[in-house]
Amino acid sequence: MPSTPDAAAPSALRKYPEGVEVKTWTGGCHCRRFTYEYEHPVLEASPPTSCNCSICTQKGELHAYGPESAFHFTKGAFDEATGYAWGKKTSTRFFCPTCGCQLLWHGRGRVGVNVRTFDGIDKLRYRRVSVLVTSAP
Repeated sequence: MPSTPDAAAPSALRKYPEGVEVKTWTGGCHCRRFTYEYEHPVLEASPPTSCNCSICTQKGELHAYGPESAFHFTKGAFDEATGYAWGKKTSTRFFCPTCGCQLLWHGRGRVGVNVRTFDGIDKLRYRRVSVLVTSAP
């Protein structure tokens, strides 16, 4: 799988570990207006990430990162979802306008799919990643 074009991106956004099993994950929003398939390694090999940006923290999302080409809607489409971008608008978050479920973000050729919307997920192990830049005291 390709690396992210942004060399300054957190390591969780770079590339999949070599030699891992890649699975086709299915999922969707709560009301099932949107469903999807996503090619991503098994979660034991590439665990979801708890990002510390302001919106991920407030929404409690856990993302599985990968190339945009690995994701596609099986029901619904990007132009039917509600999009939200802020700041430099380098990525857009998409959620269902009916049930409000946050599905994913995409930008710069990458996606972060909210693992909490995967079908059949009971218990999750995840890693934390810091994306906030802080200055030294």
